[in-house]
Parts: sequence; C-alpha cells; structure tokens
Amino acid sequence: MKSEIINLTSHPINYIDRKTKQTKAVYPSQGCARLDLDGNISFYIEDVENEGVNVPVFAINPCNLTGLPEPKGNTMYIVSKVVKDNCPNRSDLIVPTCILKDRYGSIIGCMGFSM
Repeated sequence: MKSEIINLTSHPINYIDRKTKQTKAVYPSQGCARLDLDGNISFYIEDVENEGVNVPVFAINPCNLTGLPEPKGNTMYIVSKVVKDNCPNRSDLIVPTCILKDRYGSIIGCMGFSM
C-alpha cells in the first residue's frame, strides 16, 4: 500500500533498515501533534515514598489535542504514543517502534512503526 507519511513529532524520525542497519528514510518534523495536560487534576491516587519524602500521584485529564489534522486518504501521521493512545478511533496514526540507540543511549532511529 502506497502512503504518504507525515511526521507530527517535534523532531526528525530516522527509519533504519532492519537487515542493513542503514538509514533508509528521514521524516522531518512537519508540525507537532500534542496533548496538553494543563494541570487539570482528575483525582488523587496515592502518595509514593521516595528518599523519605511522600510524593502525591494524581490522575490528569488530558485535554486540548492540538496539531493533528483530520484523516486524509492514504496519509499516515507519525505521532507520540500519548497522542496515539488518546485517539483510539484513528487508524492513520503510527508510532516509532523498535527504537535503536547509540552506545551513549541516544536514540538514532527506529526500525518500524506500530499502529
């Protein structure tokens, strides 16, 4: 299936071939789909102790999805996992998967995408 792929993350995405480990495509950022959390606390969950300090954990209501266009024909949009998870009815959203890192732990690319 031939599709256009548009990267809506804030950074370029390198697609790296699984067999050759060579970069086969670079998807530059063409906008940024994001889910603003704006501190809208839904409810308190619990305190977590860390180094002698009790830290409260809350559920946050995501709101204000911005930068995500309507579905368009054979177009797939690369988005963050948090955006994808909050748009369960969108089959045109893909997330980088099989992430490759260099020896310092920096991400250098992905070997595919997940729906």
